[in-house]
Amino acid sequence: MTATPEQPSHGCCDGGTPPMPALTARPFDWGALVADVRAEARESRRAVEKRTRRLAAMNMRLRKKVEENAGTVLAIKELDEKIENAVKREKCLLRLITAAKRRKAQLQADVEEAETRLEKMTPCHQQSTPTAAVASVAVKNGFSGVSKPKIEDRVAVHGNCEMGNLQHRLHVTRLLYRRMQEENKQMLAMLADLNFEENLTTVKLNEHSISNLTAHHFEFSNALQDLIQSFKEVTCAAYKPH
Repeated sequence: MTATPEQPSHGCCDGGTPPMPALTARPFDWGALVADVRAEARESRRAVEKRTRRLAAMNMRLRKKVEENAGTVLAIKELDEKIENAVKREKCLLRLITAAKRRKAQLQADVEEAETRLEKMTPCHQQSTPTAAVASVAVKNGFSGVSKPKIEDRVAVHGNCEMGNLQHRLHVTRLLYRRMQEENKQMLAMLADLNFEENLTTVKLNEHSISNLTAHHFEFSNALQDLIQSFKEVTCAAYKPH
């Protein structure tokens, strides 16, 4: 009978399969990676929510200012219409005053012509001179009293007062409108700054996330390469002929 050779034991130092080499690569901490990503996501979400609330508040204030500006513009239009009507009334009063002055001049001319005719009417001009003079003076006084346009003067004074009040209100309203425009410009500048800051924060967060992911990916690739290399070494050592 042929004796079968005895198989060497694995613990023997003379031969057999060498022991598996110990893995030197440290295990990748997936839990820490997930925790970091979640923490960054929470911070990004909080920052975005904060910016969104600030933008919403600014938007509400801007809408209120726009509504106030619309009311101010409407008030200015109404004042402009009132001023136009007052100007039209003033022009009408000026035309009436001009017509009254022309009428006064015409009446004075008529009085002078009547005086001349009275002086030439009778042959007893010397005897009737005192009576004619008295009549002439009475006619002059009567016409001079009629020629004073008291009603037109009162209307003109009232129109001037109304015009002054309207101009004052228009001036105050325009000052208020300019102030509101300045406030709107300031709010728009603040809104632009907030948008710029939000975009900058978003870019920084994206760059930070990309950098972290790149670092984690690089570390994961190194760990994977080490693991593959160790697996190859173990495989080659296991199938190496004795």
